[in-house]
Amino acid sequence: LLDADALNMLAENRTWLSFLPSGSVLTPHPGEAKRLLGVAKFEHDYLARLAEFCQRYKIYLLLKDAISVLINPAGKFIYSDFGTPALAKGGSGDCLAGIISALMAQAYPAQEAVLLGLFLHGRAAQRASRQQGHAAAVLASEVIDQLGWAMAELDQPIER
Repeated sequence: LLDADALNMLAENRTWLSFLPSGSVLTPHPGEAKRLLGVAKFEHDYLARLAEFCQRYKIYLLLKDAISVLINPAGKFIYSDFGTPALAKGGSGDCLAGIISALMAQAYPAQEAVLLGLFLHGRAAQRASRQQGHAAAVLASEVIDQLGWAMAELDQPIER
């Protein structure tokens, strides 16, 4: 899994992309994704270009945004709306990368690790928001504190 400065390094050294193992996971936010594609701004076809990128390098790419999208090596899209304004702050992407990495280390296949990570991250942030009373008050560490609850929730019916 590559995130943050690793993505910036890949964007600056595009030949390194060919060295990524098949099935690698990249987790850029829109700015990092633009740099990976080598564009200054997204055009109307940016998702198609990202799909081609994933197919070319045989990787997964999680575009992190208000509604995140996972693009798999076949160029297929899976959208996730488990986000919340509580995640629109520094450190949230690092938490998500850690969650996904931990799941991958437990032998979850890449796609399942990303999807489960998105769910757990989002649900933990939603609960932290309720406890703080406002999404803007939530710290990334408080999201991490709620991961155990989110994991336990997998055995329970989900309330939105």
